[in-house]
Amino acid sequence: MARDLTYRGRQCVAVSRGLAKGTNNFELCSSLSSTAGVCVPCLARRNERGCPCDDVTQGEDGVGAEHPDTLSTANNLAASLSGQGKYDEAEKMQREVLAVSKRVLGAEHPDTLSTAGNLAASPSDQGKYDEAEKMEREVLAVSKRVLGAEHPSTLSTANNLAASLAGRGRAGRTGTWGPRTACWGTVPRRSSTTRSTWRLPRRWATGRWRAWRTPWRVATRRGRYDEAEKTQREVLAVCKRVLGAEHPSTLSTANNLAASLARRGKYDEAEKMQREVLAVRQRVLGAERPDTLSTAGNLADSLARQGKYDEAVAMEREVLAVSKRVLGAEHPDTLTAASNLAASLKSQEKYDEAEKMEREVLAVSKRVLGAEHPDTLSTAGNLAASLSDQGKYDGAEKMEREVLAVKQRVLGAEHPSTLSTANNLADSLKSQGKYDEAEKMEREVLAVCKRVLGADHPDTLTTAGNLAASLSDQEKYDEAEKMEREVLAVSKRVLGADATLGCPADTGRSRGYGG
Repeated sequence: MARDLTYRGRQCVAVSRGLAKGTNNFELCSSLSSTAGVCVPCLARRNERGCPCDDVTQGEDGVGAEHPDTLSTANNLAASLSGQGKYDEAEKMQREVLAVSKRVLGAEHPDTLSTAGNLAASPSDQGKYDEAEKMEREVLAVSKRVLGAEHPSTLSTANNLAASLAGRGRAGRTGTWGPRTACWGTVPRRSSTTRSTWRLPRRWATGRWRAWRTPWRVATRRGRYDEAEKTQREVLAVCKRVLGAEHPSTLSTANNLAASLARRGKYDEAEKMQREVLAVRQRVLGAERPDTLSTAGNLADSLARQGKYDEAVAMEREVLAVSKRVLGAEHPDTLTAASNLAASLKSQEKYDEAEKMEREVLAVSKRVLGAEHPDTLSTAGNLAASLSDQGKYDGAEKMEREVLAVKQRVLGAEHPSTLSTANNLADSLKSQGKYDEAEKMEREVLAVCKRVLGADHPDTLTTAGNLAASLSDQEKYDEAEKMEREVLAVSKRVLGADATLGCPADTGRSRGYGG
């Protein structure tokens, strides 16, 4: 399905760029729109006379490569490519669209800013959070000057910046260049900050990457929590004042803030906020709407992180049942709900049921999304973790080697997800007493982290801590102690004095729901 959507998206771009004079393209455009979701601008403005493409294509030169609808279609195709993990191609296309938009519309045109916001998501997809943050700060500054500090698009950009500050990985892009309403993208990502731009949201599912097994593992990529939380609180206050307490964007912002609070261990406040959002969405939208289900999923995650597994599992079973009935058994959000439930079941040590569920999700993901889709790889990583948790180290190692090979080819050897998988594989190797190979792999990962992320980055510190543990396992105590002292000193300086005390490891729960 995902490959078919991208193919149709390419068709739509080709049609937009080269329509011949006198051609009636409404039938084709409608077909592509209904299946690929890439020509929504035409359908959104459709009236009794038909599709605007009919009028445009009867002109002298056709639509052309610089027509707004062509740029819109290319932008949507880039979103589809990114959803499949084809980040390089997506980024290249977005840079081309941005260059044309700046030349044709101007650097401060709302559509140009929207494209710049989408482009900023690409570095974040690839773990380049500094570059994403820099780009988003620039877009935010222009939006404030041109549109005003309380414009929905400005608030949306601020929300995206908060996501980058928290270092939350893959960004949620929006779909079309439709009406510029305040639309926070609802990317299914459990208990994490959703990203947004100015357009109608496009959804896709993600799973969860297995945690890097270090007791003091920080919960996010960069941990710029203070500024991220402060920004989200400011956005929420403005949303309540300008849009109203029950506006969808206000609720999405509250949901994002709750996720940030949960990551900082402020579970009581996070749970309280999520319960309030859930109550409003149930009353306003209904209990079976996707946004309501996403909030219920986020609340279940907060409950699970507090050890309230019975309530979390009950809620996740309900979300899964409704998702199957309303969305279908193979819908991405349904698969995400199943992955989340499996994670909670493992917390209750119900490994057999969890493994069975993850195998089912993996089979569907391979058939529907393809074997190399990021979500499929994520599910495979989850299953490998389940096998390892049950002591099935051979199976876990085999699966992690397969996932690592695909990620190295598709995402690149230096992508954060690739490094995470390599670290997980090293952990499985250590569990089998293969210390030499594990140490070698961890040294390689540490070298890449230092070069790409920097010596003070939390993931670099985590990898160094893992390597120190491997050295200690081999009775190389002097080198292990030296490394642990260095990690402790940097952690206190960068993350704070309490960074290594009582900070729970990332549970590796599904990055399931947003919005």
